[in-house]
Amino acid sequence: MRSALWRSSIKSVQRHHHDGFAQGGDRREAQRPALRKADAEQRELLESLVAEYANDFPPTIAEARMEQFKKSESGLYFAWAGGIEKGEPHYYRIQTPIFLIEYDDTQNNANHIHSVWRDYEGDFGVDLLGDHYQTSHKH
Repeated sequence: MRSALWRSSIKSVQRHHHDGFAQGGDRREAQRPALRKADAEQRELLESLVAEYANDFPPTIAEARMEQFKKSESGLYFAWAGGIEKGEPHYYRIQTPIFLIEYDDTQNNANHIHSVWRDYEGDFGVDLLGDHYQTSHKH
């Protein structure tokens, strides 16, 4: 899984910069520094992780999503919260001013995944993951 490769590439000195965002409020405002310190291998892994999400869409939309990624890469933020070992609950987000990808694997002994690609310019401003938790889970 590409997220596991990415997670393992984060050096201990970088971990404290990638461990979470403020809850609530405008999720477009990241609370952690951008990925300025990522090395070439980490950037390549992150691009392949974003591509995993983009390729869930039809080809023309996937291409547009990857263009969004490339245009906004300099303003990209990554946050990780939770365990780093297989089977430990964890959450991550990949965020730019244009889109947000959230991945949450914190339920049922880290065996129940939710993920979403949020397009700030085209999704009508709905926090799908937050709404889902409020209506479907006691989280």
